[in-house]
Amino acid sequence: MGMNTDNKEKGRNSALHLKLGVAPEPNPALMTPAKALRIAVSKAAEEQLSLAATVLEVKEEKRALEPFLETLAAEEEEGAPLLIVLQGEEGALGVAIPDEQLVAAVIEIQTMGRVLPAQAAPRALTATDAAMCSGFLDRLLTIFSRELSAETEVRWASGYQFARRAENARLLGLMLEDVPYRVFRLSVDLGVGAKQGRLRLVFPVKPAAGKPAKAGGSGKSWHEALEDQVMESHAMVEAILHRMFLTLAELRRLKTGDILQIPLWSVGNVSLESAPKQRLARVRLGQQNGMRAVRLMRPDAVSDGAVTGAAAGAAAACPRTDGPQAAPLTDPLAEPLAAPPVNEVAPAGGLADLPEAPPPDGQAAAAAGLAEPLAEPLSALPETGAEPGPSDETELPQITPMTAMPMDMEIG
Repeated sequence: MGMNTDNKEKGRNSALHLKLGVAPEPNPALMTPAKALRIAVSKAAEEQLSLAATVLEVKEEKRALEPFLETLAAEEEEGAPLLIVLQGEEGALGVAIPDEQLVAAVIEIQTMGRVLPAQAAPRALTATDAAMCSGFLDRLLTIFSRELSAETEVRWASGYQFARRAENARLLGLMLEDVPYRVFRLSVDLGVGAKQGRLRLVFPVKPAAGKPAKAGGSGKSWHEALEDQVMESHAMVEAILHRMFLTLAELRRLKTGDILQIPLWSVGNVSLESAPKQRLARVRLGQQNGMRAVRLMRPDAVSDGAVTGAAAGAAAACPRTDGPQAAPLTDPLAEPLAAPPVNEVAPAGGLADLPEAPPPDGQAAAAAGLAEPLAEPLSALPETGAEPGPSDETELPQITPMTAMPMDMEIG
């Protein structure tokens, strides 16, 4: 009854506009997702690939994540589908799943310039196939979002682009959020009847623009949700009491009952590590409630000086009992050694004076390669400490006598 009244009202308005000579107000049809997909597929194929593509059928449904993944897992038993992950705004993830015929048509038009009028043989689809389809999918998703821009629910379809290929349904399930999804199933004619392929587009359901999110929703982005999952994972740490190094021969000689000596200071110098030799902190070994435990130490208590002090304290607490105690060592450089002055050094005793060697004659000197003997004997050298006398040469400047220097030496 209400529908008939509306139709009559529209007819009256149209007749009134005609009588007045005014064009009737347009009644724009709502742009549905199905209509937007028909436009997007045709335009993207034409603009990106110069390919004639027509959408024959569009089906839409809403599904939960778990049943959707179960369907993909069942399909993998017959042949692994090509799972392409799409990334949208605020970290939202969707999925595009083209079948073999659609992938073949996209590759053939790019490599041979035409779509072969024959069914493509079944084969395993690879990451190369996904990369060949990326340009067509990006253009399709852009046009699809643009066509829905006038709708209030445009947010759930905006910003999606090609991201990566998922190896299988299990890995895809690890990436997707556990929320309801819109699943669109498209049948597409490619190359004017040359091939007919199928395409599935999956988008997470989101609240319409301007509507508040449901109470109880987390309100977290995909990155925040992923961080929460990672922070909930378990991390294994190990407490390393001591590391010792053995030769291969020593290692081969080890047998049951052998005792490995561990220094006492290791108890207060335990290393807490998260990976092989990846040190997190230093801890002290102890026990609590009858179980081994470690206590975290302050950074200022685990410096090199503290470790050295711990080692010295352990050594002092455990004196040796297998022999006499050694006297404490003194610092040999605590007091400088006193050296006698140079001019007071006593002559060495107990040694006889060396005899004077006779001067060589001329022939012996020539045979030994020595110079000719001096024609005149050398004058006697002055006594120690005497001033040199005047000479015909230019007088040398006075030399200041050196002060006595302490010498760290032993003279016998």
